Amino acid sequence: MLSIILPSYNERESICRTIDEIIFVLNKAKLSFEIIVCDDNSPDETWKLIKDTYSSEKNVRVIRRMSEKGLSQAVIEGFSKAKGDYLFVLDADGQHDPSIIPKMFLELKKNDLVVGSRYVSGGGVGSWSKTRIFVSRCASYLAYPFMGKNKINDPMAGFFGLKKSLFNKLNLDVKGYKILLAIILASKRKLKIKEVPYVFRTRTAGESKLGFKVIFEYILMLMKFFISSNKELLTFAIVGFLGTIVNLLVMFLSVDIVHLPVLLSSAIAVEVSIIHNFLLNNFWTFTKRSISSSLFSRFLRFNFISLISLLITLVVVWLFTTYTSMWYLIAQAVGILLGFVINFLFNSRWVFKSE
Repeated sequence: MLSIILPSYNERESICRTIDEIIFVLNKAKLSFEIIVCDDNSPDETWKLIKDTYSSEKNVRVIRRMSEKGLSQAVIEGFSKAKGDYLFVLDADGQHDPSIIPKMFLELKKNDLVVGSRYVSGGGVGSWSKTRIFVSRCASYLAYPFMGKNKINDPMAGFFGLKKSLFNKLNLDVKGYKILLAIILASKRKLKIKEVPYVFRTRTAGESKLGFKVIFEYILMLMKFFISSNKELLTFAIVGFLGTIVNLLVMFLSVDIVHLPVLLSSAIAVEVSIIHNFLLNNFWTFTKRSISSSLFSRFLRFNFISLISLLITLVVVWLFTTYTSMWYLIAQAVGILLGFVINFLFNSRWVFKSE
């Protein structure tokens, strides 16, 4: 059975037309289905309209959501309460074309995920303005680096289907409107995905939900995913930042308080910051790894890599300031960044390598 989820908020002017069209298409295709409207307690009483209009329809029901709001949460709740083995999502405003659901269903039988796509051959965005097309494509390009092997042409799509078995394996905790992208990002394996073309329709009633809040939540979702999937890299960067503070503090104490020579103070500051960074990385950044090498062995390797990355930074600064017209501060920043990347890669894959 197919479960069709329609998230809604103030869509009483168009939702009945959408439901009727879905019923017509699926009855014609002789498919067993249910339609679940997940309404965020709309002020225009969309939920009540559905309840009254389809009271005699056993395969149409409404969930009135009184507390947590948002499209993604509405879809997740609909998925959770669906009875079908195949889950589909459409907008309630009629801009998604229900006529391709039977074709999407056939593809979903052979795949994990099927997407109604505007950006494959045969698809389109209808009467969108150039500005909206630009915003949509930019949002897609921002998502591409995060999708790994599950890259698709239209990750911003709100029209898609997936197997209930896949949904049950996912741990979805997401806000915003881009639930499809959240599903792709949450998957720990390569998915079999098929994109089916369709042309996005023009809204005939109601108001678009696209606004600054939607864009902000989307960027926030990408940032949250980046942080959760790159915890070691971010922690390593924090340790490096703290190590820089330690370096400067030791340098100041050695020169101004103890009155040691500058070069000796610099060497002491470097080594103290290296010891600081090693301890934090060993007991914080890479603490979840199973490492068989001894603490002393790791410390020697860490020292070696730290000095190598420092040497690389100095070489980069010398090359750029000597053979190009690059400003020395920019050259220093490039050197530090390159040194940081090399430092992290060698520490991650050699010094703190999991056995």
